[in-house]
Amino acid sequence: TSPSMAIVGDSLGNERSIETNPLTNYNMFVVDQPFMKNSFVSLVNTNVTRFGGEKDANVTGILTKIADQENNYGFSGNLLFSRIYNGNKPPLDGISYEAEAGKYNGNYTWTLGRKSLSDTYNHNDLGYLSNNNEIKTYTSFGWNQFEPKGNLIRRRSDLTVNVGQYFTNKDFTYLQFQANSFFLFKSFFAMGFNSEFYPLAGKDYFATRIPGKYVKLLPGGWINGWISTDYRKKVALDMSTGIFRTFDQGIWQYWINISPRYRVNNHLSIFASVNFEAPRNEVGWATIDADGESVFGRRNVNTFVNTVTTTYTFTPKMSLSLRVRHYALSTKYSEYYKLNEKGAWYAYPQFTESQDLTFNAFNVDCVYQWEFTPSSFLNIVWKNSITDFKGQYIPNYYSNLKTTFEAPQLNSFSVRVVYLLDYQMLKRRKPVS
Repeated sequence: TSPSMAIVGDSLGNERSIETNPLTNYNMFVVDQPFMKNSFVSLVNTNVTRFGGEKDANVTGILTKIADQENNYGFSGNLLFSRIYNGNKPPLDGISYEAEAGKYNGNYTWTLGRKSLSDTYNHNDLGYLSNNNEIKTYTSFGWNQFEPKGNLIRRRSDLTVNVGQYFTNKDFTYLQFQANSFFLFKSFFAMGFNSEFYPLAGKDYFATRIPGKYVKLLPGGWINGWISTDYRKKVALDMSTGIFRTFDQGIWQYWINISPRYRVNNHLSIFASVNFEAPRNEVGWATIDADGESVFGRRNVNTFVNTVTTTYTFTPKMSLSLRVRHYALSTKYSEYYKLNEKGAWYAYPQFTESQDLTFNAFNVDCVYQWEFTPSSFLNIVWKNSITDFKGQYIPNYYSNLKTTFEAPQLNSFSVRVVYLLDYQMLKRRKPVS
């Protein structure tokens, strides 16, 4: 990508141009070898080079899957190495691996695996990684019904147990039980539930924003139920709702999502989603105080995420979509806390700086896509983005929406062509005799 520049100014009206992103080259290289019908081994390398002495990044990995001829039993794994070059500093190396074995087909399934990311592993220059510095050991058991029985076409239930650790000191961080069920009826009405249960107190090393320091997590759990009607009909509905609660401190949360869809005809479809989440009496990170210590607070939070998407399909290979999304978050604090050496919070009355906030993000995305040859695409995209942050609690949704439209807007327009170059097409064809 070419260098990106920005013009910045000060309160005196002086302006200057700065480089926000240098000339950057992104590369990905993959070699894949299938074998034994359902098995493969791959070598992957990603490289990001920034010109002008900026940070460079390289990730190299081996991925594999080995399965029997029926794909019933198998083993999969990966081993990844990352290296970050940052100016004259020594390179920063990291390692990540995952290994899993299991039975993947049939009425009864199981898996057993382990995943580890070192505290220095990082592939975010060409990928996304929310957290490193963690280890997860897991096992799961599933039961499937594939043949119709009564009003059911099929169903699935599974149970997963996860144990977490902090990579740096191998400290225990959580014990998690997950249970899920799915039911599909002959009318193509589907329903199910998802749940998580934490029977033991845990430790969160990431919430404090201070390396090596953690906050204690209370035992608790949540359950979510959902339904989905027949998508073959013009009008369909997805809906889910759930509740979370801790066993102590009276912390709880509820949420609801309603997503209707309407197929006007074979070309035009409209999708909408209304989502509301409401943590109550929650204790979460608020800020860092003047002494460099984490400050937590008891708070109520309201989050709205509303989306409308309209898609018009000209042909099976050409479409135009318009997506409008509004995200509104408002937080009200009632009390502030500090953490002791065991991660437990205690009252911090000396802290009087309000951390109440309201944040809004309004986005419009218009995308034209045309597959002009197999696996080759032309994309024309227009994006409009508005963000608005206020250091006060504004719970009213419509007030938030109104003030958001008064904030500065950012518009962007891009054209991208992705062309698949097939080696077989380049080979000189032999003349037909």
